[in-house]
Order: sequence, then structure tokens, then C-alpha cells
Amino acid sequence: MFTPETPILYLDVDVLVTGDLAPLIAHVTTNRGLQVPQGWHNTHERWFPRLFPAERITHGAVIGLIGGEQDHLYDMVKDRGADLIEEYGNDQVVFHNHGAKRQYLPNGWVLSFKKSLAWHFPTSLFLQPSRPPADCMIVSFHGTPNPQDMTQRPFKRGGSPEKFGYFPVKWIKDYWTRYSRDSDL
Repeated sequence: MFTPETPILYLDVDVLVTGDLAPLIAHVTTNRGLQVPQGWHNTHERWFPRLFPAERITHGAVIGLIGGEQDHLYDMVKDRGADLIEEYGNDQVVFHNHGAKRQYLPNGWVLSFKKSLAWHFPTSLFLQPSRPPADCMIVSFHGTPNPQDMTQRPFKRGGSPEKFGYFPVKWIKDYWTRYSRDSDL
């Protein structure tokens, strides 16, 4: 599918690119293997890591690889399709278990909006979700909310069940307005 030795960066459609991707591409090229973010810890896991020591596995929001090195993953999905997902539960578990030379991207390069930047209710009523730090290159919106949910009019609830607000998030709305083809915002 891709020319061998070509660095490939796969991004989910529900991400915001917040920084220069050149260091990420250089990291993929230098370190090779399957480069992925490690799944993000829930708040209680971050606060009490000794009580919740389970490893967070591969997250599929961003995948970096070199053309030709991970063809076996494509072949597995092509050959087994839905049966493969039924066996493993989702594609992330397949990549985690079968990615050749799988490595986690450096912490902070890819952040989860809801697990890294959003506040829990009722704090979310008073504080906007944090802007990503300077070293963050990509913000993932896995599950809910979606980026466009955070640009909605005031008093429309947006977010996940435990982390939600009623106002648009200024930095996301500015981003969405700047890069979206939707002129309704």
C-alpha cells in the first residue's frame, strides 16, 4: 500500500494537530517499529497510581510506522476482518499484541482531550479545558466529545458524562474556525 521505507503517520479524524509534526516524523523514522501513544489513565488512576497499577495499552489515535514494516497487520485485518475484531475487541488490542517492535511515543506528544485537558464537573462549570502544553503535537478526541461539540453555542451541554461544560471552549473554537471548511461557526 505504501512505498517501502516511507515514514507514515496515521491520524484519526477526531484529532486536532496542535504543534509541528516534524519531531514526530523524525522519531518514527529514527526509532522505526510501530510508534503509538499509550492509552491515557483515568483521573483516579493518575491520582492513586499504586492502587491502579494496570498498564494502559496502545491507543490508535496516532500511529507512526515505516512502509513495509507492518504489512502483517494489514494482512491480518484483510484476511480475518470482523472475526479478528471480534476476537480481540478492537483494533488497538490487535496493534498492541501484534505490532512489530511496538513502542510508545514520548509522554505529552499526544494527549487526550477528556483525560488530559478537561475538568470534572462541577469544576468544569468554572474552568475551561486547559490548552495543550507546548510539547503536545496532537490532541485526541476519542469517544465523546468530538472537537466540534466544543464549539457549540453557549448553554448547550458538551462533553462526556463526567467531564462536561455548557460553553464553547475558546481555543478549540478558534482552531475550528481557522481550519474548518464549515463557515457556520
